[in-house]
Amino acid sequence: MRLHANRRTLWVASWIIGLGLFALVIKQAGINMLVVQLRHLGWSFGLLILLSGGRHILRTAAWFACVTAEELKPKFLRLFEIRLIGDAATDLTLAGPLLGEGLKVWLASAQLPTAYSLSSVVLENLMYALAASYFVLSGLAVVLLTGVRSRELGVFVTACAVLLILFILFLSYLLRQRQRVVSRMVKWSKQHYASWRWRERHEESLKRFEASVEDFYHNHRRLFYYVFIGEMATNLTGVAEAYIILKATSGHESFVAAYLLEALNRIITIACAFIPLRLGGDEGSTALMMRALGSRGVDGVSLALARKLRTIVWVSLGLYLMPQDIVPRQSKAA
Repeated sequence: MRLHANRRTLWVASWIIGLGLFALVIKQAGINMLVVQLRHLGWSFGLLILLSGGRHILRTAAWFACVTAEELKPKFLRLFEIRLIGDAATDLTLAGPLLGEGLKVWLASAQLPTAYSLSSVVLENLMYALAASYFVLSGLAVVLLTGVRSRELGVFVTACAVLLILFILFLSYLLRQRQRVVSRMVKWSKQHYASWRWRERHEESLKRFEASVEDFYHNHRRLFYYVFIGEMATNLTGVAEAYIILKATSGHESFVAAYLLEALNRIITIACAFIPLRLGGDEGSTALMMRALGSRGVDGVSLALARKLRTIVWVSLGLYLMPQDIVPRQSKAA
């Protein structure tokens, strides 16, 4: 009971902090200017919805490809619905991706064995993380090559680049060398927690999950690269979004600026993953980035707000689908 109360308190506190930061950024940017800029968006907002829809389709296609058991594959539309539901949970709750991705696994396991459901979700996220790392790394390289205006920014960019390179090398090493990390963790837990019942119930599923992840890389190499290319394309839809918003709201027509802002957005998405709707984080970071590029901070806030509005559209659709999927799944589980 106390744990439930603590979770609710943290959830409420996260919303209050996020809303407070959001209000502060909006006040500093000037609400009148923001309203004027967002009005200029006009019909372009429909194009943003189409682009973000394309991004959902691309990531769903990647997830669909990660289910290598052809006879068990759910329908594409079904995975698309589950994705929207999981993303809605990710965007609105304190648990963020922990709840959202877990919800995807749970809903997909109605048609897939849990091991395959878990491996497909983890695989898709790993592929997206790998593609996003290369994308962000390219953005950081552009910053370093075009000149860094301050020592602090140079240190930050260099540190991010080093971390991304290490992550890419580590992930590549695990895949290439067949490092059975999960199996080793299970073995370690047996030595230190011999009576752990959860491990006994799920050990076989965890081993099948690990085997399916390795199988995807070593035995479906062409599919691996196709999925990687698709995940890279999802980042480019974000670049197109940033370019359209900046051009419509403030007259910026720099593809490089849009590219750098989208690379920053990938970092902020991770840093603010557990803040509902990333309130305040998106707006503040984008404003700082616009200033670093020699533009007005209010232009960055307008960009973040336009993206927030299109996110709300897809979150609303996910919330609409949620009862239709979760209630029947709970009934079957009971």
